[in-house]
Amino acid sequence: MKRLRIVLIAVGVVSVLFNVVFAGIATRVYLRSNEGSLAGVFFSLPEDVRRNLRRDARQDDGGISNARDALQQTRRKLQNLMEQDQPDIDAIAATLGELRQNTQRLQIEVHSAIVKSYAAQQSE
Repeated sequence: MKRLRIVLIAVGVVSVLFNVVFAGIATRVYLRSNEGSLAGVFFSLPEDVRRNLRRDARQDDGGISNARDALQQTRRKLQNLMEQDQPDIDAIAATLGELRQNTQRLQIEVHSAIVKSYAAQQSE
């Protein structure tokens, strides 16, 4: 009985590990195939450029992370406005404008980081 229990636990662990690996592979394939997204753009870059971008993101002076945080905050604000029983149309319109500005700000920061990464690669 104890041996059967150990075997069942081992089979369960192997099954969970297989599912995690499969989910990771499926997610990576999806992200790589979604060329219009930021992740699709990221995965289309050469590996050394991606490595530089990851390094730069860890050493970010706040540009990318501040822009990302502002975008997330604006998304939450918009969601809260839209979930109200009587949504304020003017507030929604203004927040959508903020969302456009914050999206553009994040794009500028990310695009700038991509250019810097290519420049660093060429100077090496």
